[in-house]
Amino acid sequence: MNTKISISIMITLVLLSFSAGAVEIRGTVVEGASPHNWTAQEFAGFYYDLDTGESFESLTIQSISGRTIPSNALVYETKPISVNFSYSDDTNKPIYGTVKSYSLVGWQADKWVALNGKPNKLVKLSIEDDVKRTLYGGSTLTLGNGYVLKVSAVDANAAPRQAWISLLKDGNVIDDTVVQQNTIYNFQKDMGGEKDVLIFSAYVSSIFDGKEAQMIQFQYLWLIDESTFVEVKTSDTYGIFKVTSTNPLRLSNDASLSLSRDSIISLMGNMKFRVADSDVLRFYPMVDIIGTVGDVVPLTSVITSNASNVSKPCEPTIVEKIVEIEKVVYVNVTPVPTPIPVPTEKSPGFEALLMGVALVMGVLLSRKLNEK
Repeated sequence: MNTKISISIMITLVLLSFSAGAVEIRGTVVEGASPHNWTAQEFAGFYYDLDTGESFESLTIQSISGRTIPSNALVYETKPISVNFSYSDDTNKPIYGTVKSYSLVGWQADKWVALNGKPNKLVKLSIEDDVKRTLYGGSTLTLGNGYVLKVSAVDANAAPRQAWISLLKDGNVIDDTVVQQNTIYNFQKDMGGEKDVLIFSAYVSSIFDGKEAQMIQFQYLWLIDESTFVEVKTSDTYGIFKVTSTNPLRLSNDASLSLSRDSIISLMGNMKFRVADSDVLRFYPMVDIIGTVGDVVPLTSVITSNASNVSKPCEPTIVEKIVEIEKVVYVNVTPVPTPIPVPTEKSPGFEALLMGVALVMGVLLSRKLNEK
């Protein structure tokens, strides 16, 4: 087996060992029938901003009798907080125009955005990172949830340098514009009864002549998924909860909840209680993060290029990954390094390898003889 194949097999085995599945994130354990309150400091499933110390989700047991939580005694509460875009914190680059921050909401132990700060108008946050992505003219970048960023053409010789890009949703162009280097591209539209909602944002960090083609580099991508929009209304139900207030969002269990021995009890979304197999009541909140580590996507779904716009075909590529606590970020596409030559019978390296093996075997045999 040659080295190139063996390395490929090892990489495959590593990825398979982290195959998509459920990762349990749990909170502190409660023992006995007593009231308790979980915040982000006690339950890692809730959002917590380490820099500011802010968090907004909480789950509270106000009363409990034996193994039963009475109706309206389990309360989930959340509210939006203003969060600066990571890009706007970089004083060495231009800001997002008039859009410098957004309202982040922890909702069902996940990240959502409150449209124009309205706590009951929520949409899922799909992308938020500072990864640099480099694309050729004619290439596309799949953003997920049906969104695709397309680079129709790049002109690195213009003054200022510029590129023609399009944003597509489910194959349809929803925005088409020319961008310049060192500027922000924002796409805004009306949705959910709100005006000029920011849907997608990206910093055009560089436009340049590459080795093989003209290229554009994006950084600080931010995207919400319009299709997930939900307007939470009083008396709506989510799992075992009913909405009692929309500002802030407050929900309570509509019926009594039994904490049966050795059970997993669904609350709403991926939030659950896990109860111990014990005579003593012992349980904790948890959330299942599905398919977060080791997700492998086809390369064509990350980046595709139009060969007619490239001076010669692209080299084979690999996907580099950054594994965070809760997600995998696919960062960039880089050329596969040149394989290290494998020694053969005709090369000096093979003879040196045989001599090394013979020396080791000789030492081991000598030790065995001495022991006798």
